[in-house]
Amino acid sequence: MNDRAASWLIRAGLLGLLLVPAALFWTQQWRENALVDRYLQAHGLHDSSPSVAHAHRVADRVREDFNSHIPSFEVLDLYNRPFLRESTLFLLTHREGACGEGTRVIINLLSRLGYNAARVSLYDRALRSKHTLVSVRLDGEEFLVDSINPPKGNTRLLKKRQVSTADFGLLHYKESTVNPEYDGSDDIVYTDPDMAKFMERFWLYSYETLPVSKLLNVLGLDMRAFTLARPPRWLSLLAERPFTVYAIASAAAGLLLLLVLEWLGVIRWLSRRLAFGARRD
Repeated sequence: MNDRAASWLIRAGLLGLLLVPAALFWTQQWRENALVDRYLQAHGLHDSSPSVAHAHRVADRVREDFNSHIPSFEVLDLYNRPFLRESTLFLLTHREGACGEGTRVIINLLSRLGYNAARVSLYDRALRSKHTLVSVRLDGEEFLVDSINPPKGNTRLLKKRQVSTADFGLLHYKESTVNPEYDGSDDIVYTDPDMAKFMERFWLYSYETLPVSKLLNVLGLDMRAFTLARPPRWLSLLAERPFTVYAIASAAAGLLLLLVLEWLGVIRWLSRRLAFGARRD
């Protein structure tokens, strides 16, 4: 065996070894997709045309199946969750969670059915996160679908009226910073008492596909970053699939490590050793 053949053999072997973690994560993602499909079929949700009513039925099914009473959780630990949170595979297996977990499951179910769904967090006037639900865009229009353990009356309101993020109109960006002094709610009068109560409870929305505030906290910055522009569909879907994120990150890390080994001359040294050993044999 010559040095060139040995070097390509070494590269192929190292690449295969370095991509093992990515392959394992892709396998987990495949298992999750299969479980999502089985869940939709088991509840007769897979063969309906996309509609507002059908999206609400999917959320209703998840709400009925999940235990959202936090003190009675047996598996899920809300206070020690992974940075990217638990996967839909985990959540559909154990059926425990709060609104954030329910939102992830609902988004994955709706996305599997062809909906354009994204995560939205709602904040009160103190800019504290109070509830997380799902934004769905269908035929160019947006509507909100509630998640599990919603504040009283939310689900009924969102089914009765097609509420969207456009109904908020409360803040605007100024030089990439939220200006909290502009309060458009003073100009809006809601004749529907349920809508008025909803808007009094929730003052600001944020599409939280990218956990910017969490990333800032990791860096020691206690700041909130609000995203008022809807993210593209592929990004919303990627954010709700941690196995895919881990797979892509693992593959990228493996390829980078292979390049570093090439740059350091390790592969060249190994290939010479392999070629020399083959000639001796």
